[in-house]
Amino acid sequence: MRALLPQFISRQYRDGSFVLTLTDLHASNIFVDNDGYITSLIDLEWACSFPIELQTPPYWLTGRPIHDIEHGENVDTFQEAMTEFKEVQTSDPSQADIMRKSWERGSFWYFQAVNSLKGLLRVLNEHIQRMFCEKHCTQRVFDRTVSPYWSVGAERFIQKKLQQEAEFKD
Repeated sequence: MRALLPQFISRQYRDGSFVLTLTDLHASNIFVDNDGYITSLIDLEWACSFPIELQTPPYWLTGRPIHDIEHGENVDTFQEAMTEFKEVQTSDPSQADIMRKSWERGSFWYFQAVNSLKGLLRVLNEHIQRMFCEKHCTQRVFDRTVSPYWSVGAERFIQKKLQQEAEFKD
């Protein structure tokens, strides 16, 4: 993932602007009134300042975890969120444009992958890998190449489990 980083960030934003980011923002942390207006946000202990291009539409707008979103699915939801953000934005008119360019570059998927240990492999396989080599998505090249690095002796462990499975099936 570190080697891919330069593909998903722009040099021009390395020194700023930075935006307050609520890293644990999800629907259960947002209180709204009867008209749907936000009245309160809670659970802010992980808020921090991120470079502006790390601001992305929240994946939970789809109603699904990030690792369950398949390629091409729910793209309209994110497009709608970015359009809505541009309409209500008051501070910096370029922030919505930066978010859209990051989306087009695939940065959304990259940042979601590095922020989700549970979703990293699935997001990498489903969304990021195809940007570089579509055929690897069906060949499982990444899985075969990376799996030996899960831990020392991983290959022996995998072979043992495959042997046990074969014996069980017999």
